[in-house]
Amino acid sequence: MRTFVGIPIPATDKIKELLGILESWEGIKAVEPKNIHVTLKFMGNIEEEDVKEINRLLKEALRAFPPFTISLKGTGFFPHRGNPKVVWIGIDRGRDVLEDMFNQVNKVLSRFSPEEKRGFIPHVTVGRIKRKVRTKELVEKVEGFIKEEFGSFSVKKVVFFRSKLTPEGPIYTPLREYTLK
Repeated sequence: MRTFVGIPIPATDKIKELLGILESWEGIKAVEPKNIHVTLKFMGNIEEEDVKEINRLLKEALRAFPPFTISLKGTGFFPHRGNPKVVWIGIDRGRDVLEDMFNQVNKVLSRFSPEEKRGFIPHVTVGRIKRKVRTKELVEKVEGFIKEEFGSFSVKKVVFFRSKLTPEGPIYTPLREYTLK
């Protein structure tokens, strides 16, 4: 099964405004509001019999983290604005805790999925560019949000998700939730 570890993010009105722009853009697949999250670890395909051990490791790794606050601010592109493939919202407050959490989760789950070597860039993906788009106009539109604040959120849980890909988009099903204490 295809899985990842993430933090669900509620879609504020400002996030929905940006999603609306992306949805109207030919060649872009906007993320559904219910699927917005910060990815801590993309696991890819794992064996069902490994879920119990992954749960144990995540529970132990996340024990050290109390609830914390993150704030979303600004927008950007991966790999870069000249050749955008992903549109994202940045994370302002809470970056240091997210990076610590990413490092811990990445380390304890390395035997199930290779450690991420590129490092961690805290962000929320809001759109994926599926085919050629009017890049200049897209960049101008998205960069209109570059100084925008998209909201602050109290992070109280981390979720181990199953991700099933369908023609209509991914379906995320929580396999286990870890409450931060």
